[in-house]
Amino acid sequence: MVIQDVESANLPKGIELINLKKMYGKKPVVKNLSMKIYQNQITVLLGHNGAGKTTTMGMISGMINKTSGKIIINGVEVKSRSDITKSVGLCAQENLFFSHLTVQDHLMTFATLKGQKRDKSKREIRELLRRLNMEGKENFLVSKLSGGMQRKLCLGMALVGGSQILILDEPSSGMDLESRRDLFDMLHKWRSQKTILITTHSMEEADALGDWIAIMNEGELVCFGTPMFLKKRYETGSTLVVLIKRNRNVKQAVQKIEYLLRNDFNFKTAKCKGINGNEVRFFLPSGSYIRLFEYLEPNKSQYDIENISFTSTTLEDVFLSPKVTQQEEEKEESRIQFETIERRQDASLCLTLRALLFKRNRFIFRNSLIYIISTIIALLIVLVSILILNKKPSDIGDPSWKIALSAYGNTTVFGRAKGRSANIGRIYGKLISDQKSKFELAYDVSRRIIEEAQKKDLVYLHYKSIVAAEFTVTGDQKQETLDAVAMYNCYSLHSAAISFNLISNAIAKYSLGERYSISTRNHPLVFISKGVYQMQDFETIMSIWAVTLPLAVFFFIAPLIFLPFSELSTHFTQSQFTSGVRPLVYWIHNFFFDYISYLLFALLVTVIVTQLIPQFRGADAFGVVYLILALYGLCNIPCAYLYGRLKLFGSAYINFIIYSWLAATLVVVIFLLRTALLEQKAQKIFKVFDIIFLIICPQYGLPHFGFRFGLKAIENYNFAVSDEKTRCFGGNMNPCCLGNSPACDKWKSYKDVYHPNIWWMLLCAAIYFLLVILLELYCVKIVLNWVKSLICLCHGRQIEVKKDTRAERADHNTLRAKNLRKYYCRKRVVDNVSFSVTKGQCMGILGVNGAGKTTTFRMLTRETIMDEGAIRINAHSVGNIKYIKRLGYCPQENALNLALTGRDLLKTMAMLRGIKDDKIVDQFLDMFGLKSIANIKCAHYSGGNKRRLTFAMGVMGFPDFILLDEPTTGVDPLSQHKSWSLIKQIRDTNQNSFILTSHSLNECEAVCDDLKILKEGVIKKEGPIALLKTEVCGFNVMLKLDKDKVAKKQGNFLKTVPELKNYLKQKFPTAVIRDEHSGLIHYYIKTKQIKWAQLFTTFDDLKQRCELIDDYNISEASLEDVFLTVARADDNVDTEEEEND
Repeated sequence: MVIQDVESANLPKGIELINLKKMYGKKPVVKNLSMKIYQNQITVLLGHNGAGKTTTMGMISGMINKTSGKIIINGVEVKSRSDITKSVGLCAQENLFFSHLTVQDHLMTFATLKGQKRDKSKREIRELLRRLNMEGKENFLVSKLSGGMQRKLCLGMALVGGSQILILDEPSSGMDLESRRDLFDMLHKWRSQKTILITTHSMEEADALGDWIAIMNEGELVCFGTPMFLKKRYETGSTLVVLIKRNRNVKQAVQKIEYLLRNDFNFKTAKCKGINGNEVRFFLPSGSYIRLFEYLEPNKSQYDIENISFTSTTLEDVFLSPKVTQQEEEKEESRIQFETIERRQDASLCLTLRALLFKRNRFIFRNSLIYIISTIIALLIVLVSILILNKKPSDIGDPSWKIALSAYGNTTVFGRAKGRSANIGRIYGKLISDQKSKFELAYDVSRRIIEEAQKKDLVYLHYKSIVAAEFTVTGDQKQETLDAVAMYNCYSLHSAAISFNLISNAIAKYSLGERYSISTRNHPLVFISKGVYQMQDFETIMSIWAVTLPLAVFFFIAPLIFLPFSELSTHFTQSQFTSGVRPLVYWIHNFFFDYISYLLFALLVTVIVTQLIPQFRGADAFGVVYLILALYGLCNIPCAYLYGRLKLFGSAYINFIIYSWLAATLVVVIFLLRTALLEQKAQKIFKVFDIIFLIICPQYGLPHFGFRFGLKAIENYNFAVSDEKTRCFGGNMNPCCLGNSPACDKWKSYKDVYHPNIWWMLLCAAIYFLLVILLELYCVKIVLNWVKSLICLCHGRQIEVKKDTRAERADHNTLRAKNLRKYYCRKRVVDNVSFSVTKGQCMGILGVNGAGKTTTFRMLTRETIMDEGAIRINAHSVGNIKYIKRLGYCPQENALNLALTGRDLLKTMAMLRGIKDDKIVDQFLDMFGLKSIANIKCAHYSGGNKRRLTFAMGVMGFPDFILLDEPTTGVDPLSQHKSWSLIKQIRDTNQNSFILTSHSLNECEAVCDDLKILKEGVIKKEGPIALLKTEVCGFNVMLKLDKDKVAKKQGNFLKTVPELKNYLKQKFPTAVIRDEHSGLIHYYIKTKQIKWAQLFTTFDDLKQRCELIDDYNISEASLEDVFLTVARADDNVDTEEEEND
């Protein structure tokens, strides 16, 4: 049964869903959902991962087709996507941008798609940018915007074009609290004009924005109502938070307070909800709390209490209620027995290699298709190319061609035919005209051709004066003699044949009649090979060694980028290094197995080449070909690893093949230049070029050695197949002509092919492999950081880069950071940050995006080099391998190899932490709720499940210090609470220390003992959370008004809302209204003087006397108030953050 607030009955409907259903196969995802979303209101749709929220929003926005049911928008049933194009705006969970378009381009595109005219769109965009606080950003590329600005642009794209219905899927995802507050303010402004539906995993966001809350579970609507209605309906009670004095027995204090609550104040179901350091949280059932506070506040010392705070029912309490989630409450005995789980120990080199090999085998198995296809393509390239190129000239017949003057276009032909030869001259001239050339009679043909060339140029002489003729008839009429001279141009290949054919045709027609003609064809003779290979084989060699073999090798090596890319792109390599894997071990392991597979491929290629090309047959040739290919792979595999650092695998794959192949063709250019420039000095220069390119260009070696080998192989082959008469003909200096001898063996040897340049190729391989490793070494990062600092210094920024090397007291099990500073050229992003984390402590770091949180984390994990300061665990500094082995790390990005399953990744991390037992992996899968998806590729996990897996990998082996960078981002509230419970259980059981950053203030309150708030890289506020709240010293009061009595202005005391507001302003001068909507007024009262008992007494009395007030809710100033006080302090300028934290 759906629990629904009846107050919603008379409101105008913006969206109405009637029996909406969606099936995927036979599985129902949304089950007969009926719900009303009201105009000029914000409705928040909540639910766990898989509840059907996104599917429902997809059907409303037209992105997903419904199976059955009705969707009615503004009174019109939606039957096709075109029905909602103009009225509905969608803000997707992911940022969907065109990377090369500006902000204005995006907004104009969406306005145009909605059919809005350009002039109107321009005016709307200007106003929209103003309301989004994005003025001046209209010409920025989206890639240049901060994360908060990008989310605002997504919202603008949903709004532009006059959208009346806004569908917002986690619009504040990834935003810091201050940016979220700005977003809330904007949505509150648009609330009165739009129908807004939002999904979120943030209960603070739902509480702050929602006029109406709808909660789904397993595709069905569970409840619907205002936040106040749901809080009251589900009676989830309130929370009393007490801070126990330091150095006091917390457990004894808890027992005394529980006894007090249950027996003296009759809160029978009161119980301790959790202990976080010295902070204890008690559940209090609904009731009157006045008497409790009247007694407890004056008697704090009697119960070892330093401070008291109070939180009323929250929307999170409602959402997690078993009545809503339909799950049984966790029982105390369900706590995981951590003592049965093996703790971290240093993994041996053998176990580390075993872990890396296991991961590698699983990766290749799950991506075997790409390796198999690339290998087949590479082998086919070699096989097909050789079969085509290896065809003997005798096998190919050139086609015949009819010779004609018309092939040369419009030419000029001169001829001499006078007297009795005039008739044949006319016949000859007609033949010329028929072939589209000009015929001209001349007295002296040779002189006329020279004169014409002088008028024009030699190009005319070479290409437009092809033939000429002279005809002379002598003798009497009874016995005539015809003399014909056919003149031709030696620059035109077919000129002689054409000229002779024209004269022959003229004579035939003159003598036999017009019906007769003669045609001439050019059909080259077929070459009969006799075993000697010359020019045609040089072309084959060039093609094989410069085109075929390099391309095949690159096609085979390119997929070897995939594994390093999959781990570098997601920072999974860093997680492995943090687990104690040395970069040298990681890359040697990758290279060893990649090179073994390459050697097998090279063996296959060598067999194909030496069997299909006769010149390359023989044991010596086989060995040389295999050696050249083996060395080529030795150089190019490390080079390929560098391409793995590109952002996209497709780019890495294609760029490696194309650029490597183009580099290989460089040898052809140098070889052709070498054959053209035979001077001794030029040859010496080319030898120097050979050495340079063999060292710096891995792709150079195969064509270089291949050409030399091929020419020598042909020379040896020709000598072997020639008969004795021709092989030593003339002045041949071949020592083998004198018989077998050491000199003959040396002449036949291939040693000069690869010696001594082979050593330069080995040096090239060593340089590139060293470069791959150096990019990961901490000491190299320090040097590079120093170089960057010098560059910035040259640009005018005065900084002093140094390390704090003063001896620190080596506290046992303490991580200590002292005076950390980090610069990004002119900007100081971390400034003099110091803290220490002791055994069993959980420290939280808060701050807006760009405050320096993630940079601080990266300095702790050695991803980023600090410019100043010192970090150490006990006596081990940050550069020591013993330091990094003490850390566990859950980075902000999901550091996963997406081709592996959750089980594969956890097993790998377990072995890297020295844990061999597979049962531990099963326990972790169960602990983090991943057992049901353990054998699915994590690429197919939801965002929340990826975060849980990354969290589990960071905790594996329970390292002494666990760093969690936003560990529950994108995780649903129930899973968040389970994660918080795990953190506390791990800390309490094993005394592990945690450092945590988060945008969730509830998360910090739930697990952190101590808090640091960063702003512009500086710690602005720090201390226990309860004490930080006391500095703000405020109360949040939510008043729910009785709408009927407000409308009728009934009552004896304070008949109208303005009168109520004036009364409260007089009663509490510091009170300010934070929000007012739908019969709710949210007050914030900032004061240090008032007590909890006094506050409850005042509002309880006010409720009794003022009939306008239906209910009220009081809670302490939240951690959010503390954070915003720091974040907005002294903010006079709105600046863009350079660091994407």
